[in-house]
Amino acid sequence: MLQIVICDDEPDIVDLISERLDIIIDPMIKYNCIKTTNPKEVIHLAREKDIDLLLIDIEMPEMNGFETVKQAKIQNDKILVIFVTNKDLYVYESLKYRPFRFIRKSHLEEMEEAVLSAILLLKRKIEELSIPINTAQHVKVKIEDIIYFESLHNNVKLVTINKEFIYRSTLKTIEIELDGKGFVRIHSAYLLNVKYIHLIKQKDVEIYLGDRKKDLPVSRIRRSDLISEYNKSLR
Repeated sequence: MLQIVICDDEPDIVDLISERLDIIIDPMIKYNCIKTTNPKEVIHLAREKDIDLLLIDIEMPEMNGFETVKQAKIQNDKILVIFVTNKDLYVYESLKYRPFRFIRKSHLEEMEEAVLSAILLLKRKIEELSIPINTAQHVKVKIEDIIYFESLHNNVKLVTINKEFIYRSTLKTIEIELDGKGFVRIHSAYLLNVKYIHLIKQKDVEIYLGDRKKDLPVSRIRRSDLISEYNKSLR
């Protein structure tokens, strides 16, 4: 379940944003919305919960939105932040806090695109792949935790930072199943999650394996696809 927090010193604005979320977010997506007018509560929540999305005002009397986000990200650097404010002049200053979006209260219709884009990104964090260990047992692995797949004849090896699984499947089947989820075929034997790329070299790609690095081969005909998918992930 996604955790969403709304913070604004005006209760009416908090309620308005909450009502819009109910309309915007697909009912099939389960989320919990916490509403507050107290920025310090946001920091407390970041310490106690895994906040996924924070919609927050900038100008507030006790603590402004910038300082609140700064403190909250000390607890959880992965929070997606959408600043909601009346002041356009804060746009450039807000970039220091790496917001996902900046929305003007006078143009709350902008919220739909911002929230839907955030939810799409967050869904990838919680999506899982079901791995058939045997005919009676399946293990679920978070897709974002998967680093790469390697073809082993009639089986594939799935590699995460801490675990490896070998099961009967093909890279082609998995490539179709994970289409649009940030994976790219870099070689006839490898399907890679681009978020773990450290360096693309001429014939190899260097990836992160926790605190280690590893080189995987890149075939000449697939190198352009790799670069294209990697650049897309950066955007």
